[in-house]
Amino acid sequence: MRIFLSLRFNIGLLCALILASAAGTFLPQSTEDPARVEEFIAVHPSLGPLFRLLGLFDLYHSPWFLALWAVIVLDIALCKLSSLPGPASDETAEDLEEAARSRPLSGRWTVPDQAKAFAAATDLLASLGYRVRRLATGTMPMASSAELHGLQAWGSLVAHASLVAILAGGLLKGLFGFHEFVAAAEGGTAPVTGRPGWIIGVTDFSVERYEDTGANKRFTTRLAVYEHGRLVEEKDIRVNDPLSVPGLTFYQDSWGATGMWRSASLAWPDRELELSKDGPMADPESGARFSADLYAADFGITADGRPDNLTTEPRNPALRVTESPRKGQARTWWLLEREPAAAFIEDASGVLHEAPPPAFRLASVDPVLFSGVQAVHDPGYPLVLGGSLAWLAGMVLNFYLHRRRILVVALAQPGREARLCVGALSSRGPAAFKEDFDRLIARMREVSS
Repeated sequence: MRIFLSLRFNIGLLCALILASAAGTFLPQSTEDPARVEEFIAVHPSLGPLFRLLGLFDLYHSPWFLALWAVIVLDIALCKLSSLPGPASDETAEDLEEAARSRPLSGRWTVPDQAKAFAAATDLLASLGYRVRRLATGTMPMASSAELHGLQAWGSLVAHASLVAILAGGLLKGLFGFHEFVAAAEGGTAPVTGRPGWIIGVTDFSVERYEDTGANKRFTTRLAVYEHGRLVEEKDIRVNDPLSVPGLTFYQDSWGATGMWRSASLAWPDRELELSKDGPMADPESGARFSADLYAADFGITADGRPDNLTTEPRNPALRVTESPRKGQARTWWLLEREPAAAFIEDASGVLHEAPPPAFRLASVDPVLFSGVQAVHDPGYPLVLGGSLAWLAGMVLNFYLHRRRILVVALAQPGREARLCVGALSSRGPAAFKEDFDRLIARMREVSS
């Protein structure tokens, strides 16, 4: 048990937590970006497998990190319990007088009558709002302890208990919770692997943009949650407006294009042609047949000249269109919706070649979008929430209340004058209480003489 109370052990635990958290910050985590983890392992063939074996790519769920977390929770609890005061001892009045004199602020003077002076001093403290408690000594009960803003003493205990609750909540999440990214296309569904039998469905998805810049303003998902085929809940979710069901919360995370398209059209100066996903469409004017298959939301070209989709957000939408004229060889075009003057021909090997734009252009394309949702099960959330509120209460008690403790002892011995001894402690130090204490002593002298 002593090792938990050791300062060196506590510093070692703190350093271990800092180093582990740093590793989790700088190394990619499989729960957030599994592609980057595989890329890291490919680039570092010696370190990558070792890091994976140590659980560094899923640090916050690794057994050793959870064990470290549990030890820290236990350590904080034991340290605070060891600092709680023990049972009061039976002290004599002389012992209490020495205790009062040894306090940072103290005063002592003779009085004509021990009992009257003691009663006057304690009554004065009570009238000033102090909570006065009579102390029974081994000889004569002429000692009292007075306290103002005693709740401040609970601040440290509440703060430490709340820290234990927060850490315990995090430990529960690491042991029994999960955080999963689920993507579903419009009109489609996707399973929640962390909860077998649960599926989400995206009934509808919409994106609002600013009129002046075209930047994304808000995106909304009409999300339906099913448990073994039964509809549990359906709601429009947005960023910071999740859908919550017992045990699970679904947050709007991201969105993008799936690579599929719903409708598209080609345009000539004098006509348009609607394309079909079911097969080629003939242009009545030229007799050529047109079909489209691949959609790129953010069209780009790789270093070896092949088409690429840079991101899932439709920043530079493009469509691959095959033109089959009545006579001549078919050609495969990549047409850009927002840049009609740019066009590329794809050869049989999949390499792009820049070419003069054809007589037609890509007039419009309506992509099938997906909604990315974070499914979170956090059994420790109530503890973390309650602990956070309690920590705030503890900080208020610690820093906004000025706790003052005063010990009053009256002594009368045969052949000696009666005397009154007063000692004080302040949670903010003697300097913050000295002026008030001096005024208090002056009034006590007045009422006790």
